Amino acid sequence: MSEAKRPVVLNVNDDETTRYLIKKILTGAGFSVIEAQNGEEALRLAATGPDLVVLDIKLPDISGYEVCRLLKANAQTATIPVLQTSATFVTSERRVQGLEGGADSYLTQPFEAIELIATVRSLLRARRAEEAARSAANDWEATFDGISDGVCLFGADGRLRRHNRAFADLVERFAPHAVDEKGGADALLLASMGGRTAEAVLGMLLPTRSTKGLGMTLGSEERQSMEAAIGDRWFQITADPVLYAHGARGLVLIFNDVSEHKRLDEERRQRAEHLAEADRRKDEFLAMLAHELRNPLNAISTAVHIQNRIGSQDPQNVRLRATISRQTSHLARLVDDLLDVSRITRGKILLKQESLDLAEIVERAVGTCRLLIDSRRHQLTVTLPPEPMWIEGDTLRIEQILVNLLNNAAKYTDTGGRIWLSVEREEAHDGKSYAAIRVRDTGVGIAADQLEAIFDLFAQEDVSLARSTGGLGIGLTMARGLAQLHGGTIRAQSEGRGKGSEFRVMLPALKAAPAAENSQPERLPSGRLRVLVVEDNPDALELVQNLLELWGHQVETASDGVTGLEMALTMKPDVALIDIGLPAMDGYEVASRLRAEGAGRNIALIAVTGYGREEDRRRAKDAGFDEHLVKPVNPTHLAEAIERQALALRPRADGQPSA
Repeated sequence: MSEAKRPVVLNVNDDETTRYLIKKILTGAGFSVIEAQNGEEALRLAATGPDLVVLDIKLPDISGYEVCRLLKANAQTATIPVLQTSATFVTSERRVQGLEGGADSYLTQPFEAIELIATVRSLLRARRAEEAARSAANDWEATFDGISDGVCLFGADGRLRRHNRAFADLVERFAPHAVDEKGGADALLLASMGGRTAEAVLGMLLPTRSTKGLGMTLGSEERQSMEAAIGDRWFQITADPVLYAHGARGLVLIFNDVSEHKRLDEERRQRAEHLAEADRRKDEFLAMLAHELRNPLNAISTAVHIQNRIGSQDPQNVRLRATISRQTSHLARLVDDLLDVSRITRGKILLKQESLDLAEIVERAVGTCRLLIDSRRHQLTVTLPPEPMWIEGDTLRIEQILVNLLNNAAKYTDTGGRIWLSVEREEAHDGKSYAAIRVRDTGVGIAADQLEAIFDLFAQEDVSLARSTGGLGIGLTMARGLAQLHGGTIRAQSEGRGKGSEFRVMLPALKAAPAAENSQPERLPSGRLRVLVVEDNPDALELVQNLLELWGHQVETASDGVTGLEMALTMKPDVALIDIGLPAMDGYEVASRLRAEGAGRNIALIAVTGYGREEDRRRAKDAGFDEHLVKPVNPTHLAEAIERQALALRPRADGQPSA
């Protein structure tokens, strides 16, 4: 054993021979020995920090009992083990006196060398164990007090035993009455609260609430948790069981300050509410905007249709009417897109699913875009499979996808360019069959870093001031959303700017043609009907009246809901075309009151309105309308709706449900 690592023993004895023998024994056993001949010298050398003191009782200046007491009373030397020795027989009382004075062990001379060495080693082992335990306790105490959460420990008897500094601060802040006013909570908490139970502690910190009402059963064998306000702060209070010896259970209460989390949660909740309110107001604004825009569009569209029937057939007039009709349709489509993109991106659009022949949808989409394509002198090539391609979906929405892609191809391709539209069947690795629709052009192309970004809302490739391509930047967002609603995908491909682009739509396809449906009932001509038109826009009212009379119907009109209701009950028309946004009484109330009256139950009610959201359609149906047409109404669609209702008039008059 090296000198530096040898335990140091302070040998205190006034007898030179005995002191020499003890030193020789201990040195031979590997200890370092320093010596003192009296009590004063012993106390001075003990301050240097020996590992153990061998202390004779009888000293010339101070007794060994007193030296031991002074060593144990001094914090600097209190932990040094003391082995007391005596050269004479010592009574039990003297031995007890020495031990109670702080001695750790006692030997009577003469003693064997082996006995001395064993006793010294035993005392040193005990000291090392005590130091290790003390170090661990200090570490634990530092850790315990370093925890930012308030922690308190209750024993098996249910009484408070320990706490950390954070808990003391908690009590001092929110329950100062529980602590002696002369001192801080940290120093006096155990003294003033040591007899309190967990229920009492919670009751002290939560004086206005019953602990039973907090949903926490103290003494439970499982962890429990609750949130509670303490003063102006919020805490997550957790109760954890502690298992003592013999199955006895204690409890640890942990107070975690979650005020900041609560504040952030409240801010998030308020932001969510504000966003929801802003979203609701936006939807209301868009619905009102659409309503206000559709009213004049409806009047223009109807006027153009009438002019086409009775107006001049001079080529210039025909071209002017075609221009008005084309631009009216374009405006109507923009209005529809504005409303649809909001519903699609939030998943609030409903699909009318049916089996569809994709070729028919392609034909209609091409027809819708033909004027734009021809006006820019593009060459369009359409390639369809030899056999019908059947899919399951909403015909209007799939047509909307194709119209957006074809319009984009036409707008972003220079005059005289080429556009290809193709449809083919593709089999996937999972055995599913898909309809692959490709729209390719020779247009401006798309940069590689924009191939995904162009599907974002309001994203556009043309950012020039002229905005020559037009549009709102929502068409591709809507197309992707509609494709996804049908269980499909849409992707863009391009070799770069100036090299054209291709959009590929994949929609689930049916393996075989759907079963033949029952034959439809014979379509009968509607003939001359009595029609009531309730519309507050004077131009739209006059034009719809002229159109209906042009078709041979007998027409009466009203410009507000109250008058319209009275005329319907008096006139008893076959069909009533009713606007929703009416003064005095809206169209919903007109319809519901008519259905409540016996005379009004046999009238076919058609809502003709600028409100075109899904919720508007549902509300119209609930009010009693048979059909819901959105302005501007295509005259052909209006004629078809009136004819459908004419077919339903006879069973309705007979008291049977309408078709």
